[in-house]
Amino acid sequence: MRMVDSTGCIYFAGHELRAGKAFKRLQVEVRLVKDTVELWLDGQLIRTHKARHDPSKLYGAFATPTGRPRKAKGRVILTCSLTGRKESKEDV
Repeated sequence: MRMVDSTGCIYFAGHELRAGKAFKRLQVEVRLVKDTVELWLDGQLIRTHKARHDPSKLYGAFATPTGRPRKAKGRVILTCSLTGRKESKEDV
């Protein structure tokens, strides 16, 4: 499963694949069939792409079935102490 981003794309095995803007922010299923990558939504095929990825990256692509975790929303703020050393604090 992959989440379609706001531009209508997903990322699979290091490549951007177009799902379409109609599917943005939805989860689609990614299937690899021979030399094609198929995108499915609710049991219906919505798009096919020619497989362009390196076959050695398949394990990594399927090892994270929900995609990469989202980045933390906190910011890192650098401050200087009286000693002159940089300290980092996380702003939550």
